[in-house]
Amino acid sequence: MPTSKSAVLSSRLRAVNLRVDAMTAPIGLGSSRPEFSWHLSDARTGITQGAYQLEVLVDTTGAVVWDSGRTEHDLPFGISYAGADLTSATAYRWRVRLWDGDGRTGGWSTSTVFETGILNRSEWSADWITAPSGVVGAHSPVYLRGDLSLDIPLQ
Repeated sequence: MPTSKSAVLSSRLRAVNLRVDAMTAPIGLGSSRPEFSWHLSDARTGITQGAYQLEVLVDTTGAVVWDSGRTEHDLPFGISYAGADLTSATAYRWRVRLWDGDGRTGGWSTSTVFETGILNRSEWSADWITAPSGVVGAHSPVYLRGDLSLDIPLQ
């Protein structure tokens, strides 16, 4: 049986330019319920998205924390995380698989990562920067001095 042009194009349907809260591979994400989005690999073909499946895994262990299962949704944005609570300061890996408007399955996207920051107020611990003890006057200036080395080239 000959393969239709539509079926061939659909088999190449992939999600690209994956984003979490509108950012590519964010580090220090402050949301416990981030929003996922992507672009279609080649929207010029006229192939449309009819459904998606999104997986989120702990990057270091591969443990799945959310699998949306096949979800009917024709837009590649506005997908809110609906899995188990995310953990602070943790790297997660995610990928998405698409179905076209006719129900044909495309392939999985390349996976990408995001990392959470501190998500719970109780996990914050810090001290105010203050003048050294023994400095006279409540409004005495405080000078922070020291060396800083950057391991990246300046542009």
